[in-house]
Amino acid sequence: MLLLGALFNGYILHSQSWNRKGMVRLFVILLLLTFVFADDENCKALIRNLRKSTVNHPAELINLQNSKCVVRLVPHYFWAQNMTHIHIKFRFASSLDSPACSQLLYFNHSVEHNGFQVEGLCVSSGAVMLYNLSVITWKSLNTHYCSWKSEEMSTKILECLKSPFPYFWETLHADQYFKSPNMHIWWDIYRKYREEVDNYMGLLKLEGEDD
Repeated sequence: MLLLGALFNGYILHSQSWNRKGMVRLFVILLLLTFVFADDENCKALIRNLRKSTVNHPAELINLQNSKCVVRLVPHYFWAQNMTHIHIKFRFASSLDSPACSQLLYFNHSVEHNGFQVEGLCVSSGAVMLYNLSVITWKSLNTHYCSWKSEEMSTKILECLKSPFPYFWETLHADQYFKSPNMHIWWDIYRKYREEVDNYMGLLKLEGEDD
């Protein structure tokens, strides 16, 4: 604020053509700068507080969602399948080329029979990153046989039993035409179970020919 006041006084003292219109214009500029500096300080304070603590309750997350300091993103997710399970890996990063969050200050997940949702919060590169993903799946999941695992750099892995199984999913999303730049094939798992899936699909094809 002292800096803005100095700019204002300096303009008045040194302007050769000071008039009412110029004063109004300067006042608007200074007002905008005041809001910018205030937002910047608020964001820095939010980041400092988040680094000292963790978000323990969804209500706190709702407050963060209304903050101008928060960048809303979708995590990158990689999926593959065998004939009984769906395997999904979640990577919390702004892009595939960017480093993932080293630590999630908040992580929440839920799995229903028709899909799943994940939320994550971290501070990265001086910004608050709020990740959210909600998916309605191609077929149902058996929620009694789902497990979560954590890996380095806050990577999360979901493994869920298909319902029914054995069954081949044409895609992950209920909408087979859905495209997302954040959805990828989990190639390691795909290659691991490719022979199993191919053999099963081959048997189905033979049964169809016999009918």
